Formats: sequence, C-alpha cells, structure tokens
Amino acid sequence: MICSSLQGEFSLLSFTLQSLQKVFPPAENSLLQLRSALLAAARKELSPSLYATLFSPPLCSDPAALRRYQRGAPPFAILPDRPAKMDASQQISLTVSFWGEGIPYIGAFLQVLMAVGEGGHSPLGTFSVTGIRAVDASGGEISLELDPARLAPPLIEVNWWLSTIPSAEELRWEFLTPARLLSVGRPLFSPSLSQLFPFVLRRVSSMLYYHCGVESVDDPGEWLALAARVKNGHKRWKWQDWRQVEPQRQRVGGIVGHLTLAGGDLDAIRGLLHLGALMNLGKGAAWGCGHYRLWRPGLHSE
Repeated sequence: MICSSLQGEFSLLSFTLQSLQKVFPPAENSLLQLRSALLAAARKELSPSLYATLFSPPLCSDPAALRRYQRGAPPFAILPDRPAKMDASQQISLTVSFWGEGIPYIGAFLQVLMAVGEGGHSPLGTFSVTGIRAVDASGGEISLELDPARLAPPLIEVNWWLSTIPSAEELRWEFLTPARLLSVGRPLFSPSLSQLFPFVLRRVSSMLYYHCGVESVDDPGEWLALAARVKNGHKRWKWQDWRQVEPQRQRVGGIVGHLTLAGGDLDAIRGLLHLGALMNLGKGAAWGCGHYRLWRPGLHSE
C-alpha cells in the first residue's frame, strides 16, 4: 500500500563535472563539502531574493505549520555516491533532486555550479559542467541543454513514481553518507526504526509542504504506529567524521551503516522511506549528508 496523500512533483538530474586539472581525486565525502563554495558563489551570482529562494528559504508565516513542520529547507538535495566516483576521463557525476516550486530555479543552480567550477575554491578543484542528464517519467534518461536560461527538465509525479516501486517483504536501509540525527539534543549512534522513522516523517512532510504545497501527513501518530509494527533485523552502525569546524577544529560527523526491516506494515511506510532517499536526513541534508538507499535482498539498490 502506498498512501495517496504523498503527492507533488520533482526532477532528478545528474550534472557531469569535468576536471580542468591533471589530477581529480575526490576524497571520501568531498561532495558533502560543496556547501561553502556553492553559497559563496550564489551570493555573487544571484540576486538576494533568488539566493533566498534557492538557498535560504524564509520561515513559514503560518504559526500552526511552523509548529508542525521544521524550518523550510532548500528545495533540492544533493545525492552523492560513496565514495565520489570518477571515471578514466576525469569526470564525476553530481546527482541532485529538485522539488516542486524549486524546479524552475534549476537554471540558477546550474549557474552557481558553473561559477564554483571556474573559481576552483571547492574540494573538487577547478572543473567545468559538461553535461546534464535527467530522469524522465518513464524512468529513462534524457540529455538537457547546458544553457541555464533554457533548461526544461522533465517532471516526475510523486504518486506515480511510488506506484512503480515493487512491494518488498524485506528491505535493507543503508546510509551512504553520515547522518547527524539529534534526539533530545544528543546524536543517535545505534538507532532502531522507531528512532529513525520520525526523522523521515518530518523531512518528507516538510519538503512536500514547503515546496509542493501538499499536507501529506494528517495524523503523524498513525504513521508512527505503522512503523512500530515493522520488525528490526540486523543492524550495523558506525560513526564517521567528515569535516572540522573552526576555530576549535571540532570534528563533525554522523552515522553510516545499515538496518534491515521486515514484515509488519513495511509495505505501508515504504513510500515515505523511498521519498526520504531522494531528500536525505538530518543536519546538512540538502548538501548530501544523511543520504541513504533501500535494497531488496539479492537485488541492486533501488
């Protein structure tokens, strides 16, 4: 079962980055460190209003919605591989999902990404954007123009996309990049589904509300009850630091690893889980932290 309230639209794009240096060895989690370079370039390239829309959405003016949903996040999420994959031609692919009202601003994101590559002040060094591929409604890929003013990405309907995902009696939930998840002010180190699922519920419902104008969750307690009936299987977590915060040089990180889910009402909550895989979880989710994939045992990741 997939809840029909999970509606909205998104675009899924992969930007091909071509190194302009002799060596292009992306370190593990290097894509997570694009945030500073992207924000600095955006402040120079975009108007203040466009910068705010794409990178720093304002607080919601509705007090009830502000209590129910977390603060509005950027309308995109970087979905990094682990580790960043580079082929023999010194190229790397940067996959990004864009949601609802953020889709028309993909051209502005491309403009900023090009500026980051020209400046060379990111962990990826100097690069050019040489191609863009997008997933279309059929699940295939098409190439898009590299002109920020003429980008016309295909739109994917959330409800339709979820209907194409087959049922599964068991799923392996694997976090590929560090997820910093705080509960009562403390980070989670070895979470169960009951501890993780509220983060998925809030992230997905907030993104759909702020950027797609959809109130997808009428009763959070009903969803939490469904998740409580799913069995937790094997789990393996570890903490991974990925950057330092100056001036104290405090290390910041999160959990990576996996948790196996089976039985109960897994089929009822899998729609939320699959959407969360396109949005990431926890602190820095828009920038690639807390990226996960769902696997069916014996098959490739979904």
